[in-house]
Amino acid sequence: MDWFRKESGFTPAEQEVVLLVISRINDCHYCVAAHSMIAEKVSKVPPQALQAIREGTAIDDPKLRALADFVKEMVESRGNPSQA
Repeated sequence: MDWFRKESGFTPAEQEVVLLVISRINDCHYCVAAHSMIAEKVSKVPPQALQAIREGTAIDDPKLRALADFVKEMVESRGNPSQA
C-alpha cells in the first residue's frame, strides 16, 4: 500500500476513490468506513463523490467518475476489461 501512496501518480483524492470503489465492490463495510474517513478528513475527496461511491451512483466530477468506472470494470472483470 505504501508504494501505491507514493508511486502511483494519483493524487490522494484519486487514491481514495480507487480504494473506496474496490472496497464497495468487495462489500467490505469496514474498508468502506475506514477509507471514507480518510477520504473525508485527509485526502479531501469531494463530498458528492464520496457519497456517490458509497451509494453506487454517478460521480459528478468527470475525472473521478472515469477513474471510478475504470476501477469498477477492472475489479468486476478480474483485470480483463471489455473492448467497449
